[in-house]
Amino acid sequence: MPGIIDEEAIGVPYEKLDMILLALERGWESPRIGQVLEIEEREIGYVRGLMSRSGHMRRVYHPKEVSTSDVSA
Repeated sequence: MPGIIDEEAIGVPYEKLDMILLALERGWESPRIGQVLEIEEREIGYVRGLMSRSGHMRRVYHPKEVSTSDVSA
């Protein structure tokens, strides 16, 4: 949406989001993240959901090789 910044759209301040992502990257479980960062587990679940739904955007596309015999004239 024009005029809306990502932080507003996500609904989680960047600083908090960065800390959650770092903890998840390091393999922390939601209860530990919630306790250490003093945030609700529902926020962690929300971030996990965003990660799951946007995973395709973090993958590198590698097109298959096409030989000339695969292309019809």
